[in-house]
Amino acid sequence: MMSRFIQRLFAEKEIASGPDAFAQLNQLSPLTSPEGNDHDVAHAHDAHSILCRETIVNREEKVVGHEFMLKKSITRRIFLGHAMRRLYDQALVSQLVGMPLVRLLGHRFALVNFEASHIFDPNLQFLPASQCVLILRFGEEDVSPEIIHQVGLLRQIGLRFGVFAHECMNVGMSQLAAQLDFIVLDLQEEWTFANDVVQWINDLERLQLIACRVDSNEAFESVWHSAVYGERIDYFQGAFISSRSRWDAHSPQVMRSQVLQLMEFIRQESPTPVLVEALKADPILFYKLLRMINSPALGLEHEVSTAEQILKTIGRDSLYRWLSLLLFSAETQCVDDLHFMDAALLRARLMENLGAHKFGAGQGEQLFLTGALSLMDVLLQQPLNQALAALSLPDAVNEALLKRKGPYYPYLQLAMVIERNDRPNMLRLGGLLGFSEAQLLRCRSEALIWTEKVHH
Repeated sequence: MMSRFIQRLFAEKEIASGPDAFAQLNQLSPLTSPEGNDHDVAHAHDAHSILCRETIVNREEKVVGHEFMLKKSITRRIFLGHAMRRLYDQALVSQLVGMPLVRLLGHRFALVNFEASHIFDPNLQFLPASQCVLILRFGEEDVSPEIIHQVGLLRQIGLRFGVFAHECMNVGMSQLAAQLDFIVLDLQEEWTFANDVVQWINDLERLQLIACRVDSNEAFESVWHSAVYGERIDYFQGAFISSRSRWDAHSPQVMRSQVLQLMEFIRQESPTPVLVEALKADPILFYKLLRMINSPALGLEHEVSTAEQILKTIGRDSLYRWLSLLLFSAETQCVDDLHFMDAALLRARLMENLGAHKFGAGQGEQLFLTGALSLMDVLLQQPLNQALAALSLPDAVNEALLKRKGPYYPYLQLAMVIERNDRPNMLRLGGLLGFSEAQLLRCRSEALIWTEKVHH
């Protein structure tokens, strides 16, 4: 009776078997994000399934498992209360029991997370035990003796269990630890890297670590190079992982000193203008933050393209947490291409100054962005169109950088001739934009002073 109610609630439809296991897996549980050439397959039957999945890979980038979940259109309802969350967990388990997981997954495992209280669902015993990893969510609840006992019973049939790192200090977790196989590091939870949590996990060396919600290259690098977890992390999951981006692509590092300074400004509750200037002082840091905040994982309705918008959108607390992640992969000394970083900063500030005279502060920020990104091909060691593909940029910025046209391109040209001390072309281009020689020299002087101040 309850099974039929769940099917009506989540509008399940019958699915015909596909020609092979992989096609059927995509029918029954499409990827939450495209995976290479499988984009069309992964979404072709999305309307017929209430399940979706995300890829789990090991340190060699090999797919070793999938995390299964209900689609986002359904999971939004779980915030309505405990009753709805119980139905969510029951529907998820019910769907997995009805799938031929052994044939579909082969040697890979299925990972499922649900509220710990759902451990008593009788359907769990019908899951293919050798292929299933169950992650228990406790929130702020204690780990009861009844739950520990039930986990022990289910382990006897071969099921494996894990918990989230940020919940490991819950009352009773030490008694459950002997029954665990995995710890999940949720990168969106600040307590994941807390000292007592790290110590608890390091004391349990036998447990395998899974880094989840890895939604950007920066987040991936932070755990890959983490001083506290590092090589202990066995598996990775998240939007960045499912996109199958190459891990060995060149990724320039932010300077540790710049990240620490910005974090200190946040701790001191410095005024917003101070934080904005600090954000703009490192073009690589600025680039990485823009890429992180505009990633599909955040699902922002409007693109972010200025330092002020970064602060307004995510707030100081989230910015501090993101900076903490970047700190793990930051350089302890100046990067080799500091010369080009200074050049990008100088050009960005110069264009901002020029634009402020003509457009006002808002357009000046867009011109700063144009200048800061104009040397990303050198800093990232890849074609500019590839470097900018990871960002959602305003049309005028893209036109100036990639098509050499639009309202911002003349200011980019002018900044470049000013950098070369090409006085004839400086006066010619400046005159076309309505600048006197004195104005141009004043803009250049202020940009030089600002660049010198932020980096030296």
